[in-house]
Amino acid sequence: MKRNLVLPVFFFIFLGYLPAQDLGVRHFQVPISDGGFQSRDFLQALLEIGGSEVVLPENFPSQQFDAGGPGSRISLFAWNALLKDFGVQLSLQPEALAIRMDLHTFEATLDRFEQTFIDGFHVERAADLLRISSPSSQGPVVVLVHGLDSSKRLFGGTCKVLVEKGYDVYFFEYPNDDRVIRNAERLSEALKTLPPERQQDITLVTISMGGVISQLMLETPELQVRGVRRFIACVPPFHGSEMAAFRGIVEIGDHTLSIFFNPQKALDFWGDGMGRAGIDLQPRSLLMAQLDRLKRDPNVHYSILAGNKGIFEPTVLQKAREELAASPSENSIMETVRLLTLDRLDLILQFQSPNGDGVVTLESATLEGVTDRVVLPFSHLDFLTGFTAKEDIPALKEVMKRLPVID
Repeated sequence: MKRNLVLPVFFFIFLGYLPAQDLGVRHFQVPISDGGFQSRDFLQALLEIGGSEVVLPENFPSQQFDAGGPGSRISLFAWNALLKDFGVQLSLQPEALAIRMDLHTFEATLDRFEQTFIDGFHVERAADLLRISSPSSQGPVVVLVHGLDSSKRLFGGTCKVLVEKGYDVYFFEYPNDDRVIRNAERLSEALKTLPPERQQDITLVTISMGGVISQLMLETPELQVRGVRRFIACVPPFHGSEMAAFRGIVEIGDHTLSIFFNPQKALDFWGDGMGRAGIDLQPRSLLMAQLDRLKRDPNVHYSILAGNKGIFEPTVLQKAREELAASPSENSIMETVRLLTLDRLDLILQFQSPNGDGVVTLESATLEGVTDRVVLPFSHLDFLTGFTAKEDIPALKEVMKRLPVID
């Protein structure tokens, strides 16, 4: 094995969480022939296991890596020592280079790196349970939980309407790019700070990733808050969303809005997390595998409000795809770029009308055992979004149907 192998190995590490038989363990093999393996075969297999249907051109540049002899064994030993902390183990088998990755170890390494960064640069990550209602409010408790790269400012109108209707409204604001488990812990702790009489009958109204955070809290025994009675999840990616990989675009928008609404946070790119939420929300992530094993809380009524209006017009995307599909490139590298672009366009199309809300597919916005589920003609960005109090905020009426009745 040669030093050039570092790039494909690390590409594998950060590519994503690939299907496996064992929870938290991922397996990968690169075929060996004539005493070695081709870099093209390595990249092709990564694409296939990562869920891409792109087939690399036959003339794609490739390099032979030696898989035999004492030198390769020594190199393999060195690489295993280097990659041990990432949970990656390489082994040479008669017909393949086998790669095993333990995601628990990988996540733990990222945790240590983050903690070192946080301690070294004194990064603060705070969560707040903000009371929107007046201190004298005695209405039913409603707690709103926002999603990835979002905040209270987008849902001010919804909060005001609920306050005007007589609900005791709170908003849970948290580091929106941090790990889901950390924010589930923060949500649990925040709800437990409510006065005892306010903890008896709580309704959680969540948007996008806020639903995943709340599900993890409700269905993890040590995090459960017994007073939660209703869980209304709007556009929840309960089974993940590949669109989380594009979260960098939304991150820029979130920080741009902070220039106007909260200048102190505008340049704080680390206080809201270091991209771990985007990893958690990938459909094949360790978190998603763990969530699949959770059971519904029998003391909570679950509701799901999904959307089937895409963010982009499918016909426009389809036309762009057709034009690109009809323009093959003679250069193998540019042809690969073209094929990968087509692959991304196909992915984005899967999330548009009528299959999803532009970010979450209808299939992902489901939970086993939950029958109270409604599909609404709104996009992911529409749900409960509004700066001013209006009755026609998308999905608000459906949410209010599921809230406790106020006499």
